[in-house]
Amino acid sequence: MPSTHSVSICTNWEGGAGDSVNWTSVPTSCTSANPCSISQDGTKTWPFTASSPISIPSTTNFTLKSDLVTGQTYYYNVSCCSTHSVTITGK
Repeated sequence: MPSTHSVSICTNWEGGAGDSVNWTSVPTSCTSANPCSISQDGTKTWPFTASSPISIPSTTNFTLKSDLVTGQTYYYNVSCCSTHSVTITGK
């Protein structure tokens, strides 16, 4: 069964394929008028079901794709704090 992870937007984390993430600790500089974005890291596999880029704070809860490989690390860019990753764990 999928889990929901509350994760600081500027940290690396672990989760299972199909899990959702609720971004926390979003910098105060990320506002509706000046959103931050989470986007694909070059040509690397995008781990989320929502299309890249994701605007923050307009939405804070996202789901990981269900076909991600256990043990694999997926990278994404966070405009307010650099490149971060999610490592897929077994359930």
